[in-house]
Amino acid sequence: MLFIGFVAETVVTVGKALTTRIGLLYFYQFCGGALVGGLYVAMNTYLHELHS
Repeated sequence: MLFIGFVAETVVTVGKALTTRIGLLYFYQFCGGALVGGLYVAMNTYLHELHS
């Protein structure tokens, strides 16, 4: 009975750690993508303004 509780607790702990890590990974990817996208749009707008 105690063993099952220990296993369940370990699974929950590992699950939480993985979820947090994956969540952070997606968060960083999203932020990086947004940053790169924003820079790209700003660059294009700037170049477009120079040419016109």
